[in-house]
Amino acid sequence: MMNNLASTGNQIRKNIETLVLDHITFVDALTHLRKRVRDTLDGYKPCFEMLLGTSRSGKSEVLQAIARDFPSTMAEGVRNVPVLIVDAPSGGGTRALDEAVIHALGVPVPKNMPKLNKFMLVQLKRAGVRVILFDEVNHVVEKGSHIASASAGDYFKTVHTNAVNVGIVMSGIPLLRRLIDDNVQLRNRVARPIILPPYRFDDPVHRKAFANCVAAFVAEFEECGCHLTIDLNTMVRHSYLVSAGQVGLLSDFFNALAQRITTPCDITMELCEQASKSRNLPGDGYAHPFRDINIADDQLMGVLSAELDKYNLALPPLETTGSRAIKKASNVTEGSL
Repeated sequence: MMNNLASTGNQIRKNIETLVLDHITFVDALTHLRKRVRDTLDGYKPCFEMLLGTSRSGKSEVLQAIARDFPSTMAEGVRNVPVLIVDAPSGGGTRALDEAVIHALGVPVPKNMPKLNKFMLVQLKRAGVRVILFDEVNHVVEKGSHIASASAGDYFKTVHTNAVNVGIVMSGIPLLRRLIDDNVQLRNRVARPIILPPYRFDDPVHRKAFANCVAAFVAEFEECGCHLTIDLNTMVRHSYLVSAGQVGLLSDFFNALAQRITTPCDITMELCEQASKSRNLPGDGYAHPFRDINIADDQLMGVLSAELDKYNLALPPLETTGSRAIKKASNVTEGSL
Protein backbone atom coordinates (compact mmCIF):
# COMPACT_ATOMS: atom_id res chain seq x y z
CA MET A 1 0.00 0.00 0.00
CA MET A 2 1.27 3.46 -0.88
CA ASN A 3 2.19 5.40 2.26
CA ASN A 4 4.78 8.02 1.34
CA LEU A 5 5.52 10.83 -1.08
CA ALA A 6 7.55 8.72 -3.50
CA SER A 7 5.03 5.89 -3.80
CA THR A 8 1.88 8.02 -4.00
CA GLY A 9 2.64 11.29 -5.74
CA ASN A 10 5.26 9.90 -8.07
CA GLN A 11 3.09 6.99 -9.13
CA ILE A 12 0.28 9.36 -10.05
CA ARG A 13 2.73 11.56 -11.95
CA LYS A 14 4.08 8.60 -13.90
CA ASN A 15 0.55 7.51 -14.76
CA ILE A 16 -0.32 11.02 -15.95
CA GLU A 17 2.83 11.43 -18.02
CA THR A 18 2.22 8.16 -19.85
CA LEU A 19 -1.51 8.68 -20.30
CA VAL A 20 -2.59 9.15 -23.92
CA LEU A 21 -6.09 10.58 -24.19
CA ASP A 22 -7.94 9.76 -27.38
CA HIS A 23 -9.94 12.98 -27.33
CA ILE A 24 -11.74 14.14 -30.45
CA THR A 25 -9.37 16.78 -31.85
CA PHE A 26 -6.35 14.53 -31.24
CA VAL A 27 -8.02 11.56 -32.91
CA ASP A 28 -9.16 13.68 -35.86
CA ALA A 29 -5.65 15.00 -36.56
CA LEU A 30 -4.03 11.60 -35.94
CA THR A 31 -6.47 9.77 -38.22
CA HIS A 32 -5.90 12.17 -41.10
CA LEU A 33 -2.10 12.20 -40.84
CA ARG A 34 -1.90 8.44 -40.29
CA LYS A 35 -3.80 7.89 -43.55
CA ARG A 36 -1.52 10.25 -45.49
CA VAL A 37 1.59 8.57 -44.08
CA ARG A 38 0.18 5.12 -44.85
CA ASP A 39 -0.57 6.20 -48.42
CA THR A 40 3.04 7.31 -48.81
CA LEU A 41 4.36 4.01 -47.48
CA ASP A 42 2.01 2.18 -49.86
CA GLY A 43 3.61 3.90 -52.85
CA TYR A 44 1.21 6.78 -53.49
CA LYS A 45 2.41 10.35 -54.01
CA PRO A 46 4.49 11.38 -50.97
CA CYS A 47 2.49 13.42 -48.48
CA PHE A 48 3.29 17.05 -47.75
CA GLU A 49 1.33 18.09 -44.66
CA MET A 50 1.31 20.84 -42.07
CA LEU A 51 0.02 20.35 -38.51
CA LEU A 52 -0.75 23.55 -36.59
CA GLY A 53 -1.79 24.13 -33.01
CA THR A 54 -1.23 26.31 -29.99
CA SER A 55 1.56 25.40 -27.59
CA ARG A 56 0.78 22.23 -25.56
CA SER A 57 -2.11 21.28 -27.82
CA GLY A 58 -0.77 17.76 -28.51
CA LYS A 59 1.07 18.17 -31.83
CA SER A 60 4.18 16.30 -30.69
CA GLU A 61 2.01 13.50 -29.28
CA VAL A 62 0.35 13.08 -32.69
CA LEU A 63 3.74 12.75 -34.40
CA GLN A 64 4.98 10.30 -31.77
CA ALA A 65 1.86 8.16 -32.16
CA ILE A 66 2.41 7.97 -35.91
CA ALA A 67 6.07 7.04 -35.45
CA ARG A 68 5.04 4.23 -33.09
CA ASP A 69 2.71 2.90 -35.78
CA PHE A 70 5.66 2.50 -38.18
CA PRO A 71 8.72 1.54 -36.07
CA SER A 72 12.23 1.07 -37.38
CA THR A 73 13.52 -2.46 -38.01
CA MET A 74 16.88 -4.20 -38.40
CA ALA A 75 17.64 -6.67 -41.18
CA GLU A 76 21.10 -8.13 -41.75
CA GLY A 77 22.66 -5.32 -39.73
CA VAL A 78 20.91 -2.60 -41.73
CA ARG A 79 18.49 -0.27 -39.97
CA ASN A 80 15.30 0.57 -41.86
CA VAL A 81 13.46 3.71 -40.71
CA PRO A 82 10.19 4.14 -42.62
CA VAL A 83 9.09 7.14 -40.52
CA LEU A 84 11.62 9.50 -38.94
CA ILE A 85 10.90 12.18 -36.30
CA VAL A 86 13.17 15.22 -36.42
CA ASP A 87 13.17 18.06 -33.89
CA ALA A 88 13.69 21.25 -35.88
CA PRO A 89 16.53 23.27 -34.32
CA SER A 90 16.21 26.86 -33.21
CA GLY A 91 18.51 28.92 -35.40
CA GLY A 92 21.57 27.77 -37.28
CA GLY A 93 20.37 27.95 -40.87
CA THR A 94 19.66 25.11 -43.28
CA ARG A 95 22.85 23.31 -42.27
CA ALA A 96 21.40 22.95 -38.77
CA LEU A 97 18.35 21.28 -40.32
CA ASP A 98 20.60 18.85 -42.20
CA GLU A 99 22.44 18.08 -38.96
CA ALA A 100 19.15 17.51 -37.13
CA VAL A 101 18.04 14.96 -39.74
CA ILE A 102 21.39 13.14 -39.66
CA HIS A 103 21.34 13.10 -35.85
CA ALA A 104 17.79 11.68 -35.82
CA LEU A 105 19.05 8.83 -38.00
CA GLY A 106 21.69 8.00 -35.41
CA VAL A 107 24.52 8.75 -37.83
CA PRO A 108 27.59 10.79 -36.75
CA VAL A 109 27.49 14.29 -38.26
CA PRO A 110 30.60 14.88 -40.39
CA LYS A 111 32.61 17.94 -39.41
CA ASN A 112 33.45 20.61 -41.96
CA MET A 113 31.69 18.78 -44.81
CA PRO A 114 30.91 21.42 -47.49
CA LYS A 115 27.94 19.60 -49.03
CA LEU A 116 26.20 18.28 -45.95
CA ASN A 117 22.79 18.35 -47.62
CA LYS A 118 23.84 15.72 -50.16
CA PHE A 119 25.25 13.56 -47.37
CA MET A 120 21.94 13.89 -45.52
CA LEU A 121 19.93 12.81 -48.57
CA VAL A 122 22.17 9.78 -49.04
CA GLN A 123 21.63 8.76 -45.41
CA LEU A 124 17.86 9.07 -45.83
CA LYS A 125 17.94 6.71 -48.79
CA ARG A 126 20.22 4.22 -47.02
CA ALA A 127 17.86 4.09 -44.04
CA GLY A 128 14.85 3.64 -46.30
CA VAL A 129 13.14 6.74 -44.90
CA ARG A 130 9.78 7.31 -46.56
CA VAL A 131 8.29 10.02 -44.34
CA ILE A 132 9.94 12.69 -42.17
CA LEU A 133 7.95 14.19 -39.29
CA PHE A 134 9.50 17.60 -38.52
CA ASP A 135 8.43 18.85 -35.08
CA GLU A 136 8.52 22.49 -33.88
CA VAL A 137 9.25 23.79 -37.38
CA ASN A 138 8.10 27.24 -36.26
CA HIS A 139 11.63 27.58 -34.86
CA VAL A 140 12.94 28.18 -38.37
CA VAL A 141 10.62 31.14 -39.01
CA GLU A 142 10.67 32.78 -35.58
CA LYS A 143 12.22 36.17 -35.01
CA GLY A 144 16.00 35.85 -34.81
CA SER A 145 16.15 32.70 -36.93
CA HIS A 146 19.06 32.46 -39.35
CA ILE A 147 16.71 31.32 -42.13
CA ALA A 148 14.31 33.59 -43.97
CA SER A 149 10.87 31.98 -44.13
CA ALA A 150 11.01 31.83 -47.95
CA SER A 151 14.40 30.08 -47.82
CA ALA A 152 13.14 27.67 -45.17
CA GLY A 153 10.21 26.84 -47.42
CA ASP A 154 12.63 26.12 -50.27
CA TYR A 155 14.55 23.76 -47.98
CA PHE A 156 11.52 21.58 -47.23
CA LYS A 157 10.40 21.69 -50.85
CA THR A 158 13.83 20.51 -51.97
CA VAL A 159 13.93 17.65 -49.45
CA HIS A 160 10.47 16.57 -50.54
CA THR A 161 11.46 16.68 -54.22
CA ASN A 162 15.02 15.37 -54.15
CA ALA A 163 14.72 12.68 -51.48
CA VAL A 164 12.95 10.06 -53.58
CA ASN A 165 9.52 9.08 -52.26
CA VAL A 166 9.95 10.99 -49.01
CA GLY A 167 6.83 12.55 -47.55
CA ILE A 168 7.00 15.45 -45.11
CA VAL A 169 4.87 16.50 -42.16
CA MET A 170 5.72 19.89 -40.63
CA SER A 171 4.37 20.64 -37.15
CA GLY A 172 4.34 23.89 -35.20
CA ILE A 173 2.40 26.79 -33.75
CA PRO A 174 0.31 28.96 -36.14
CA LEU A 175 3.36 31.12 -36.88
CA LEU A 176 4.48 28.23 -39.10
CA ARG A 177 1.97 29.41 -41.72
CA ARG A 178 4.63 31.92 -42.78
CA LEU A 179 6.33 29.09 -44.65
CA ILE A 180 3.45 28.78 -47.10
CA ASP A 181 2.46 32.44 -47.00
CA ASP A 182 5.95 33.52 -48.13
CA ASN A 183 6.55 30.77 -50.69
CA VAL A 184 3.96 30.33 -53.44
CA GLN A 185 5.51 27.15 -54.80
CA LEU A 186 5.50 25.56 -51.35
CA ARG A 187 1.91 26.65 -50.71
CA ASN A 188 0.83 24.93 -53.90
CA ARG A 189 2.49 21.69 -52.78
CA VAL A 190 1.43 21.53 -49.12
CA ALA A 191 -2.05 20.32 -48.27
CA ARG A 192 -4.41 22.54 -46.31
CA PRO A 193 -3.08 22.74 -42.72
CA ILE A 194 -4.47 20.27 -40.19
CA ILE A 195 -5.44 21.99 -36.95
CA LEU A 196 -5.35 20.95 -33.30
CA PRO A 197 -7.54 23.68 -31.76
CA PRO A 198 -8.10 24.31 -28.06
CA TYR A 199 -11.46 23.09 -26.81
CA ARG A 200 -14.17 25.75 -26.78
CA PHE A 201 -16.29 25.85 -23.66
CA ASP A 202 -19.23 27.36 -25.56
CA ASP A 203 -19.38 24.33 -27.88
CA PRO A 204 -21.35 21.44 -26.28
CA VAL A 205 -19.34 18.83 -28.19
CA HIS A 206 -16.01 20.36 -27.21
CA ARG A 207 -17.14 20.91 -23.62
CA LYS A 208 -18.08 17.24 -23.24
CA ALA A 209 -14.78 16.11 -24.75
CA PHE A 210 -12.84 18.40 -22.40
CA ALA A 211 -14.84 17.14 -19.41
CA ASN A 212 -13.95 13.56 -20.37
CA CYS A 213 -10.26 14.51 -20.33
CA VAL A 214 -10.61 16.01 -16.84
CA ALA A 215 -12.44 12.90 -15.64
CA ALA A 216 -9.64 10.68 -17.02
CA PHE A 217 -6.99 12.59 -15.06
CA VAL A 218 -9.12 12.55 -11.91
CA ALA A 219 -9.47 8.77 -12.27
CA GLU A 220 -5.67 8.43 -11.99
CA PHE A 221 -5.82 10.06 -8.55
CA GLU A 222 -8.77 7.97 -7.43
CA GLU A 223 -6.99 4.75 -8.40
CA CYS A 224 -4.25 5.73 -5.96
CA GLY A 225 -6.71 6.42 -3.14
CA CYS A 226 -7.10 10.18 -3.62
CA HIS A 227 -10.72 11.29 -3.83
CA LEU A 228 -12.20 14.47 -5.27
CA THR A 229 -14.21 16.54 -2.79
CA ILE A 230 -15.35 18.96 -5.50
CA ASP A 231 -18.22 18.03 -7.79
CA LEU A 232 -16.95 17.11 -11.24
CA ASN A 233 -18.68 19.99 -13.04
CA THR A 234 -16.92 22.52 -10.79
CA MET A 235 -13.63 20.71 -11.31
CA VAL A 236 -14.11 20.86 -15.08
CA ARG A 237 -14.79 24.59 -15.09
CA HIS A 238 -11.78 25.42 -12.93
CA SER A 239 -9.62 23.05 -14.96
CA TYR A 240 -10.56 25.09 -18.00
CA LEU A 241 -9.20 28.21 -16.29
CA VAL A 242 -5.78 26.55 -15.87
CA SER A 243 -5.67 25.19 -19.42
CA ALA A 244 -7.80 27.32 -21.77
CA GLY A 245 -8.99 24.07 -23.30
CA GLN A 246 -5.48 22.81 -24.13
CA VAL A 247 -4.95 19.22 -23.04
CA GLY A 248 -1.19 19.62 -22.61
CA LEU A 249 -1.69 22.43 -20.09
CA LEU A 250 -4.40 20.37 -18.40
CA SER A 251 -1.92 17.51 -18.00
CA ASP A 252 0.68 19.91 -16.59
CA PHE A 253 -1.78 21.12 -13.94
CA PHE A 254 -2.66 17.62 -12.80
CA ASN A 255 1.05 16.78 -12.72
CA ALA A 256 1.60 19.79 -10.43
CA LEU A 257 -1.31 18.61 -8.29
CA ALA A 258 0.22 15.14 -7.96
CA GLN A 259 3.47 16.70 -6.72
CA ARG A 260 1.54 17.95 -3.69
CA ILE A 261 0.29 14.51 -2.70
CA THR A 262 1.98 12.95 0.33
CA THR A 263 -0.37 10.08 1.13
CA PRO A 264 -3.74 9.02 -0.26
CA CYS A 265 -5.91 12.02 0.56
CA ASP A 266 -8.86 14.18 -0.44
CA ILE A 267 -8.45 16.47 -3.44
CA THR A 268 -9.77 19.80 -2.18
CA MET A 269 -10.22 23.26 -3.66
CA GLU A 270 -7.33 24.48 -1.52
CA LEU A 271 -4.96 21.78 -2.77
CA CYS A 272 -5.96 22.48 -6.39
CA GLU A 273 -5.42 26.21 -5.88
CA GLN A 274 -1.92 25.58 -4.57
CA ALA A 275 -1.13 23.52 -7.67
CA SER A 276 -2.55 26.18 -10.01
CA LYS A 277 -0.36 28.88 -8.44
CA SER A 278 2.74 26.94 -9.50
CA ARG A 279 1.77 27.18 -13.17
CA ASN A 280 2.02 29.97 -15.72
CA LEU A 281 -1.68 30.36 -16.28
CA PRO A 282 -3.18 31.01 -19.73
CA GLY A 283 -4.98 34.25 -20.48
CA ASP A 284 -2.31 36.29 -18.67
CA GLY A 285 -3.59 34.98 -15.32
CA TYR A 286 -6.46 37.43 -14.95
CA ALA A 287 -8.68 34.62 -13.64
CA HIS A 288 -8.04 32.84 -10.35
CA PRO A 289 -8.66 29.07 -10.55
CA PHE A 290 -10.05 27.26 -7.51
CA ARG A 291 -10.59 30.46 -5.52
CA ASP A 292 -14.35 30.85 -5.93
CA ILE A 293 -16.77 28.00 -6.49
CA ASN A 294 -18.78 29.71 -9.23
CA ILE A 295 -17.09 30.57 -12.52
CA ALA A 296 -19.10 32.41 -15.18
CA ASP A 297 -19.04 31.23 -18.79
CA ASP A 298 -17.74 34.60 -19.97
CA GLN A 299 -14.70 34.16 -17.71
CA LEU A 300 -13.95 30.81 -19.31
CA MET A 301 -14.29 32.18 -22.82
CA GLY A 302 -12.26 35.23 -21.80
CA VAL A 303 -9.34 32.99 -20.84
CA LEU A 304 -9.54 31.23 -24.21
CA SER A 305 -9.74 34.51 -26.16
CA ALA A 306 -6.79 35.98 -24.25
CA GLU A 307 -4.74 32.85 -24.94
CA LEU A 308 -5.59 32.93 -28.64
CA ASP A 309 -4.57 36.60 -28.82
CA LYS A 310 -0.99 35.43 -28.30
CA TYR A 311 -1.20 33.66 -31.65
CA ASN A 312 -3.15 36.42 -33.46
CA LEU A 313 -6.17 34.11 -33.55
CA ALA A 314 -9.81 34.94 -32.93
CA LEU A 315 -12.94 32.91 -32.30
CA PRO A 316 -15.41 32.65 -35.21
CA PRO A 317 -19.17 32.43 -34.68
CA LEU A 318 -20.10 29.03 -33.30
CA GLU A 319 -22.11 26.71 -35.50
CA THR A 320 -24.95 24.90 -33.80
CA THR A 321 -24.48 21.37 -35.16
CA GLY A 322 -21.83 19.44 -33.27
CA SER A 323 -20.05 17.90 -36.24
CA ARG A 324 -19.98 21.24 -38.05
CA ALA A 325 -18.71 22.93 -34.89
CA ILE A 326 -15.73 20.60 -34.73
CA LYS A 327 -15.00 21.14 -38.39
CA LYS A 328 -15.29 24.91 -37.96
CA ALA A 329 -13.00 24.90 -34.93
CA SER A 330 -10.41 22.98 -36.93
CA ASN A 331 -10.03 25.72 -39.53
CA VAL A 332 -7.56 27.91 -37.67
CA THR A 333 -5.85 30.67 -39.59
CA GLU A 334 -4.29 33.94 -38.52
CA GLY A 335 -7.16 36.18 -37.55
CA SER A 336 -9.67 33.37 -37.01
CA LEU A 337 -10.11 30.04 -35.30
